[in-house]
Amino acid sequence: MKKLFTVLCVLNLSGCALAWDGGYQVIPEETDNETITYKFDPAIADMKKMKRDANSYCREHGFRKADTAAVQGNFFTLSQMVYECEP
Repeated sequence: MKKLFTVLCVLNLSGCALAWDGGYQVIPEETDNETITYKFDPAIADMKKMKRDANSYCREHGFRKADTAAVQGNFFTLSQMVYECEP
């Protein structure tokens, strides 16, 4: 019973981030094509893949590349990163 409880606790702590491809999720921007925001788990997120995804988004909207504009959060919580598209 103790092992079952431990396993359930670990699964509960893993949260929903494991379901996200690459450990991150895009937060849609409805009014601005110049920025893209990601919610991610710093412990498991594929940061290189997230950066490639941001660059791809910017190129699709007529910009040259994406640069990091802001980061919120810490290692123990879900964080947010905003990329700004450069002309």
